[in-house]
Amino acid sequence: MRRRLSVIALMAVAGCAKDAGPEAAPRAAAPGPAGVSPLLAAESAWTARSADGRFSVSQEAAAGGGCALAATEVTTGARRWSADACAAWRTDDVFVAPDGDRLLVLHRAPRTTSDDWSAVTVASILERGREVRAFAGAELVARSRIAAMRAEESWAWGLGLRGGGPRPSYAAGGERVRIETIDGRTSLVGFDGTVSTEAGAPVTRADLAGPARDDEVGLYRWTDDAGEIHFGHGAAIPERYRARAERVRRR
Repeated sequence: MRRRLSVIALMAVAGCAKDAGPEAAPRAAAPGPAGVSPLLAAESAWTARSADGRFSVSQEAAAGGGCALAATEVTTGARRWSADACAAWRTDDVFVAPDGDRLLVLHRAPRTTSDDWSAVTVASILERGREVRAFAGAELVARSRIAAMRAEESWAWGLGLRGGGPRPSYAAGGERVRIETIDGRTSLVGFDGTVSTEAGAPVTRADLAGPARDDEVGLYRWTDDAGEIHFGHGAAIPERYRARAERVRRR
């Protein structure tokens, strides 16, 4: 994990990039422009398409540094927009809105060396290359799980080192993206920045406070009003102490 994050941090110095789609297909890396290292060119190059296949968004490394991002209407080949911006790395998952203007980027390995991803950006929405919404880890995953990501390895199923489970995919006719997070939640993230559960109820920070009551696998620590420290599984934590409970990290 440290090696992966170190590579990502190194690449972030030169710019950023990504690639994916609903069921992201492998992409052949382009040689890249003159003066750009093969590694940066490969990690910057990606193509993603909207759910209906109408729009295609591509990114490649730029000769002067950074990235060149462009959206094209597939049937006509007409350029919808372009920007000098790095939206994601090739290893991220990228989804395109039905109108081709917005992207939802799911970062497989956020650029941090911290164990706690609560305040780290794990997903972003960009409009024509400009970020308009960033999702912190605690907005999409219960804090008890997102605060110990060294053990979890990824914040959502199908991403990064965690591997297994269903990959994020388009939903609601391509208007939203379905994400199954490691806390057992299935969320629908819209290109307008809204988040709801599969059943349709909006997700709020209150929903994400404290560990799940049925978590009998994770071990948690909390301090009562008298300052005494307690340890136990999800169901053992008194309601009034749930928000302050912290997962015990594995050494």
